Amino acid sequence: PEWCKKMSVTLTNYVGLERDLVRDMIRIIGIPYTGHLSRTTTHLICKRPDGRKYEKALEWNIHTVNSVLIGDIIHSGEMPTVLVSKYTEFGKNDEFNASCFEAIRLLKPWQKFISEYTQKDLIDQESCKFSFVGLQPVTQVCPRVSTDAQDECHSRAKRIKHSNTKIPSSSKRTGRPCIMFTGLSPAAVKKFKPALKSFGATITTDPQKCTHLVSPRVARTVKFLCAISVCQHIVTPDWLEESIKQNTFVDEKPYTLKDEDTEKVFMMNIPLSLER
Repeated sequence: PEWCKKMSVTLTNYVGLERDLVRDMIRIIGIPYTGHLSRTTTHLICKRPDGRKYEKALEWNIHTVNSVLIGDIIHSGEMPTVLVSKYTEFGKNDEFNASCFEAIRLLKPWQKFISEYTQKDLIDQESCKFSFVGLQPVTQVCPRVSTDAQDECHSRAKRIKHSNTKIPSSSKRTGRPCIMFTGLSPAAVKKFKPALKSFGATITTDPQKCTHLVSPRVARTVKFLCAISVCQHIVTPDWLEESIKQNTFVDEKPYTLKDEDTEKVFMMNIPLSLER
């Protein structure tokens, strides 16, 4: 929009993921973003009402608002004509939570959609009822599903649930570990290759084939993110070091990768993920 070009926005007191999120939201809208505050800045997005940027913004009569303003612009596609009080409430922990009023606005287009289907008799009149708070009640919203179709769905679900068929892993098919590396330098990988070949293991770059992922830490690499869903073990390089000393592959369990700080950040648990 043309009004975006007239704006210039910067941030203060946002850190880490929150800062990245707000900055990405600003760029998605198309508003010019700068990392510094100047007299040409039109809006300062604040997490807290303090700091040098905030003080200068007040001195230069620059709008000081929170990230709720950016969220509302994304939802509505328009710049609010009035900066209401909710845009100047700083220090809140729920800036990124959708309110019930935002949910109503997002669901409003479905009112017409559901009404049209009701008129065409594509909705089961015996099913269920619901309404949006603040909107006109809309009834009969569950689509008709035949009894035969329901029985077929239940039958398939039972077959999947009780099936004991498992896809054999690469190691079970060949009897040898299939190892993939990530997060290691080429020199480190090269050092391990001769020993692995002498043990009869194979080395791969395909996550779908690997049984053992060797990594010194949790990494946001394609290999790591793909392999964690299919491999049997994620181990540290110490597993290979000890295996070389013993001249055979040792038990993987004591060498399972543990990166508690990173696991906490990404809300994951490696042993639990491998069990799944």
